[in-house]
Amino acid sequence: IKATSSKNHSAQFGDEPVREDKTAYDRAHQTQSYHKLISHTNTTNLELTALKFEEIRMLITVDLHVHEEDLPDQLIEELLNLTDGNAYWCKELAHFILVRGQNEFLRSPKDAFKDVVIAKVEGKLSVDQQVVLKTASVMGEEFAVESLHLSLPKNVSLKIIDALMYLADHNFLTRISQDPLIYMFPNK
Repeated sequence: IKATSSKNHSAQFGDEPVREDKTAYDRAHQTQSYHKLISHTNTTNLELTALKFEEIRMLITVDLHVHEEDLPDQLIEELLNLTDGNAYWCKELAHFILVRGQNEFLRSPKDAFKDVVIAKVEGKLSVDQQVVLKTASVMGEEFAVESLHLSLPKNVSLKIIDALMYLADHNFLTRISQDPLIYMFPNK
């Protein structure tokens, strides 16, 4: 037996119903499952806060295999300012320092951070996703998708929604408005 709705969707009885927006359904289902999991009695929630100056010093001391007194305060200050105390980025920059040295990092900390971020982006994103992300980055901290769409090459602009969803799912971007569609870079 076959059933047809007024929206011209059809399904066989016994089959899973046809969903117009499977992605939205999947996200809602994942969110619901996540909230059940974190509210379970056997779940422990940990709130991770930004690292402070001394915590960054301890972390970097271990990663660089040096004594605390061998790390200048300026180095720790730059790490704190660039990463806002994010442990992941502190460790990534520690690796940069280990490979290239403190002097190169201190010569231009922002360039060092940019190099680290670009290396991570290029390793995880498709070429189209990189183009979308790089184009958006020159538009400012917040940007309208309509403006981004007009700025992209045609072959990439056709894939903009998929690219933005992937970038948001992987924490490169955050959607802040649906109508008009606006994203931002989650810097802090």
